[in-house]
Amino acid sequence: MLYNWLASQASQMNWWITAFFILGMLPQIYFSYRDNTFAARQSRRVDLPLAWHWGVLIGDPLLAILMGRVWADLNFSAWSILFLIASIIISVLLHWSWRDISGHMFYRGDFTSAGLCHLIFFIMALELIFEFIFTPMPRGTVLVATHTLLVFAPFAVFEPGLAEWWRKRRRDPGATWFWRSFISLIGMWAAILLVAYYKT
Repeated sequence: MLYNWLASQASQMNWWITAFFILGMLPQIYFSYRDNTFAARQSRRVDLPLAWHWGVLIGDPLLAILMGRVWADLNFSAWSILFLIASIIISVLLHWSWRDISGHMFYRGDFTSAGLCHLIFFIMALELIFEFIFTPMPRGTVLVATHTLLVFAPFAVFEPGLAEWWRKRRRDPGATWFWRSFISLIGMWAAILLVAYYKT
């Protein structure tokens, strides 16, 4: 039964879109490795190297799968321009709020090459998420997208704060817990479920 369901989902995937987003991660990995921020053992010490940022290494491939699954049902229109503008604004603000967390994306308050690559990736992904939210879709597509986003959320907003806190605590036992990561996770789950409720 599970095999039949997975085969059904695979047949509805646009694998070109999924591959495009997966390949879109490679420049960020390359630049992070080049700048010595990919792994903790590299020369430049950052609180959250890319190898520990599962929101990128696990979450972004989940987004790629999501994009491939919903692509066929998206309905691009004049609203797409507005969605793109909103995606740019939201992505820049979100990344700027992460400048003290994502050490591989920022250096002395400015974007690194890896950070700019992730910003571009995130803008495209968020634009397609907006398209998904405001495009009528079959119930099966909505349910698959909802489950994918529910799994994506902990990697995107919870794990980075937890990983940073754990690494800081090794140097400073009094390092405080990033409660905003937990609050962000609850908020994201609530938003995902709310969208699913209105789309099904």
